[in-house]
Amino acid sequence: MSEVLYLPALYPSNPLIDSRIRCLPDFLFGAPPAVVWGNPFVRPPPRAPSVKSLSTPEEPFYATPEALTPEPLTPEPLTPEPLTPEPMTISLLDDDVRRIRHCLVKKDNLFNVLLEILPNRSYEHRTKFIKRYRELFNRNMLEDLFKQTKPHNYYFAVRAMLDSYRVTRLHSLFIAMEGKATGRFLSFEGVGTDEEALAEILFMATNGQIHYCRNNWSENYRTYELEPQLVGETSGNFANLLASLSKGDRDETGFIDMKQVKVDVTEIYETDENRTSNLIHVFSKRSYEHLRLIVEEFQRQYGLDLGIFIANSYKSISGQIIGDDFINALKTFVHAVRDEVKFYAQRLYQSIEFLTHGSIKDLPIDIVSSRQTIVRIIIMKREFDLSEIKDAYLALSGIQLEVGVAECFKEAKFTALRQLLFALISETEDTILPEVQQIHAAVLKKGKANNILFSILSSCSYDNRLKIVSQYLVHYQVNLITKIEEFMKPGEQLFTIRALLESYERTSLRSIWISMEGKRVKIAKEAVEIDDSSLVDILFLATNSEISYFHEYYPRLTGYNLVEHVKKATGGKGKFTNLVLRLLEGKRWEESHSDNDLLKHDLSTLRQSINGERAEDDVIELFSLRSREHLKVLFNDFEEIYETKVVEHLSATFNAQKQASILSALQRCVIAIQNRNMYYALRLKNCLDFVQEKNENTPDSLSRKQTIMRILLTHVETDLRNIMECFASLSKEKLSLEQSIQRVIKENELVMVMTNLIDTDNEQEHFYD
Repeated sequence: MSEVLYLPALYPSNPLIDSRIRCLPDFLFGAPPAVVWGNPFVRPPPRAPSVKSLSTPEEPFYATPEALTPEPLTPEPLTPEPLTPEPMTISLLDDDVRRIRHCLVKKDNLFNVLLEILPNRSYEHRTKFIKRYRELFNRNMLEDLFKQTKPHNYYFAVRAMLDSYRVTRLHSLFIAMEGKATGRFLSFEGVGTDEEALAEILFMATNGQIHYCRNNWSENYRTYELEPQLVGETSGNFANLLASLSKGDRDETGFIDMKQVKVDVTEIYETDENRTSNLIHVFSKRSYEHLRLIVEEFQRQYGLDLGIFIANSYKSISGQIIGDDFINALKTFVHAVRDEVKFYAQRLYQSIEFLTHGSIKDLPIDIVSSRQTIVRIIIMKREFDLSEIKDAYLALSGIQLEVGVAECFKEAKFTALRQLLFALISETEDTILPEVQQIHAAVLKKGKANNILFSILSSCSYDNRLKIVSQYLVHYQVNLITKIEEFMKPGEQLFTIRALLESYERTSLRSIWISMEGKRVKIAKEAVEIDDSSLVDILFLATNSEISYFHEYYPRLTGYNLVEHVKKATGGKGKFTNLVLRLLEGKRWEESHSDNDLLKHDLSTLRQSINGERAEDDVIELFSLRSREHLKVLFNDFEEIYETKVVEHLSATFNAQKQASILSALQRCVIAIQNRNMYYALRLKNCLDFVQEKNENTPDSLSRKQTIMRILLTHVETDLRNIMECFASLSKEKLSLEQSIQRVIKENELVMVMTNLIDTDNEQEHFYD
C-alpha cells in the first residue's frame, strides 16, 4: 500500500467503519497518497513540517490546512456521499483537543500544553472541549485528565476551566459539603463541611445555576437530593437559610418596589422571635438590587451598618441561640451586595491568609476548600472583573495577588497549578519586560550591581514597580524581595528596596515599627527615643481601612500587638498616648461633607478647651473622630470667628513644658489639615536639619532618612512638586529639595534614589488622596 495521510473525521468516529476503510486498496482512492477518514487518535498540530515527512512511517504526519487544500480528492462510488471531501481547514477547537489527546496518549508534556492552551482561550471556546473530545475519540475527557493531573487541586483547576460555570458551582458545592468524592472527582476523606463556601456559592448563583445543581446533584454524586443533603450537613437557622437558597426562586425581574424595601428595613430592625424567618426570606428571595437598596436604606434610616447590626442584635432572640454560621452568612451577604468586587477580594484574602498563617490543627476541609476557593474565584471572575479584584486585594492585603498565590502554592507539588494560576492572573506586560530582565541580571550578581537595582526601580512609576514584582514572580518563580534579602544586609539599602517594591500601606506599617522600636529592622542595636512625628503623621492621615490593615499585619512583621507596643513605647500614660490610641481605634468619620450642627458643637468644644483636663480629652476626641474635611472647615471657621490661630489656641490649652509631645502632635495635625504640602515640606526640612546636625549614622538619623524616603515615595506621583515649592520657601539659603538632599545625605545610593524620585514626571493618583 502507499503512504497514508490521516485526516480528521467529518462525523463522529466509528471504529468498525474506520478499520474497514483502512484496509481498502489504494486504487479505490485514485492517486496516492491515500486518504483514511476518521482516525481519531492522530492529532494535527498547528504547524506541520511538509508533505515530504510522510516518508517516515514511525512518525505520523500531522496535516495542516495548507497541506489539505491544494487538490480536492474525489472518492470512488464505494465512498458514501456524506464523506465527499472538500477543501477544508482544521478548526482551532479540533487542534486544541487533538493536542491534549496526543499528550494524554503519549503521557508526555501535558502540563505545558494545558498551560499554553487553557489560559489563552475564551470561556465559550474552552467549554466545548469535553463534548468535542467525546465526538472525536469516544472517551470521557475528564476521566482521562484525572488519571494524569496530580495533585487534585490542579485537576480541579483544569476541570473548572473546561466546565461551564454552573457545573463548576455544582462541583464546588460538593467539595464544600462533603470534601470527598469517588470515580472521576476529587478524593478527600474524613473531613467536614465548609459552611462559608456553601453560603457564598448558593447566594451568588443565579436561579438557572441552582436549578442545574438541583437537577444533577443525585445523578453526579450518587447521594440524596441537594436540599436534603444541605439540611443534613448543617443545622438550625443556617440549614433553613441554605434550604431556602437552594430552591432557586430569587426575584430576577429587575423590578424594585421602594415601599417593600422600607418594609423589609423596618422588619429587620425590629428583632423578635419571628425575625429570623423574615431574614431568611429577604436574603433568599429578594433581588440583589433590592438587597443593595436595603443595605443603603438601613444605613440612612438608622445610621448603622446592617452587617454589624445583625451580628450584634441577632445572636440571641427570646432565649433562642441563632448560631454563628447563620450570622456569618448574613454578614457575607451584606458585604457581597454592597460591593461584589471587594467581597471577592475579601474571600481571596481570607483563604490566602488561612493557608499562609492558619493553624496546623485546622481540619483538612479548611485547607482543601480554601485552595479550591482561590482557584474557583480566579477562574470564574477572570473574564469579568479580575483586574478590579486584584486592585482591591492589593489595597486589602498590601501585596499583589500573585505573591499571595505563590505563598499558598509554594510546595513543589503545586508547580503546575501555580504556573496555571499565574497565567490566569497576570497580564503580559511587554513594556516592563526589559526592566524585569535587567533586574534579574543584577540580582544574579548578588550585591555587585545594587546601583542598577536602585536606578531602575526609582525611575519607574508606583504601578510599574508593583508590576515588576508580579512579572518577576511569574517569569522566575521566586519573590523578588525574598531574592534580594538573600544578599543585601539589613539596613537603609534594604529598607529602600522594600519601600520601592512594596505597597504604600506596607511601607507605612514598617515605618510605624521603626518609629517606635528604633532598631530599623535589625540595623541598630541600641534603643532610641520614639519618633513621635512619624508615628502621628502616619496614623492621623491614614484611613480606617489602613488602620485595620496596620492592626492585622503589625504582629506578623514585628511579633508585637500594635496597641500593646504603642503603650510600651510611649510609656502607657499621658495625653500623647491617649491620642495615639484613639487614632488606632480607626473610627474616624469619613464622609466628605460637614454637618452644621456638629460643626457648631465642635467650635464650642475647641473654644472652651482652655478650661481644664476634661476639655483636653474632648480636643483629643475631636482630632481622632472627625473627618479631615470637617476639621478643615472647623479650623477655618474658628480662626475667622475668634481671630485666633488654632495652633496658638492649642498652646494655651496644653502646657508647653509638661505636655510638649501632645501639643506638638496636635499642632502638626492642624498644619497637615490646613496645608498638606507645607506640612510635608516642614517634615522634610526638620528631618534634613536633624541628620545634618547629628552628622553620623545614629539610629535617630537613620529614622529621619527613612522618613524622607517614605514621604518622597508616597507623594512622588501626586503633589511632590508643590511640596518642593513649599520647601524652597522655608530654606534660608534658598536651596531646593534636591540640593539639600545632596548636601546632607552621604550615601550615594540613597541620593540617587531620592533625586530620581524628585525628577520623575509621573502623575498618577496616590492612595492617601
